[in-house]
Amino acid sequence: MNSIEIKEKIIARDGLKCSKTGKAVDSPDELAIHHIVPKSNGGTDELDNLILVSREDNAKISNRVIGSTAGAAILGASLGGPFGMIIGGVLGAWLGKSVEEGEKNG
Repeated sequence: MNSIEIKEKIIARDGLKCSKTGKAVDSPDELAIHHIVPKSNGGTDELDNLILVSREDNAKISNRVIGSTAGAAILGASLGGPFGMIIGGVLGAWLGKSVEEGEKNG
């Protein structure tokens, strides 16, 4: 499967929006394929490990697990499908915030 076919499958699954912000976009060209668990951390090219994010957000989060927590992303990916992405995203966002707040507060 090439990147266009992969992107089409993710759009069919998740809609035409950034998975990080939830913001809808007008064109698939505004979105980039992003690995939930980066390949450098053992992530795969399976659809359950791929989401679409805006090109701007993709540059910000490149080579990082969404939510800064590999465990939440792996949990979400293991559940599979949109439900798993929602669970992993919610847990990742929540845990990522607590990690970021802890770093700020020292």
